[in-house]
Amino acid sequence: MTAEQQDALRKNNTERLRVMAARTGDIEDDDLETMDRTALLELVAKAILAKREIEKEAVGGGAVAGMASERTDTVRELELQIELKKMEWEATNKKMELENERKKMELEHEWRMAQMSKRDGRSDENVQNSAGGMDETGAETVGELDAGRFGGDRRRSRADVLADKVKRYGAALRQVVTIRRIRNSSIF
Repeated sequence: MTAEQQDALRKNNTERLRVMAARTGDIEDDDLETMDRTALLELVAKAILAKREIEKEAVGGGAVAGMASERTDTVRELELQIELKKMEWEATNKKMELENERKKMELEHEWRMAQMSKRDGRSDENVQNSAGGMDETGAETVGELDAGRFGGDRRRSRADVLADKVKRYGAALRQVVTIRRIRNSSIF
């Protein structure tokens, strides 16, 4: 150590020297309390010299240490990229599994519905018309819920529907009126 550094070290009070010695970690707190000022000065001076030696080795081997540091940084970066790709792959894989599971459930549902309609003896067309409406022959069908009101009969003929009765009656009246007009106005 230079004379200036020694003087700067001597100017520190005893408590400050104890703190500096404690930071080195070479001695326990109980021993620090019992040490006198000269022992503390020697301990701190040795710690400072040892620290400088380590720094000189690091600077002298700085090129090697810098290359090793760059390699570890590159390796760490590659490891992080690999982890990121792995996480992306797992997320994609999980998404595909969920989509496949959803499709499987949809297909199972469709299969169950088909089995239920086969068991009931109905085709898909009958299932669609079960709510009521017109069938392919022109007869109005009664929905399954309405079937109980009409004695369980699923179909009603056109003659039984009130709207059809009114329509036929109106058509018949038109024919009668038209025939009378023709007779009254024609040459007959």
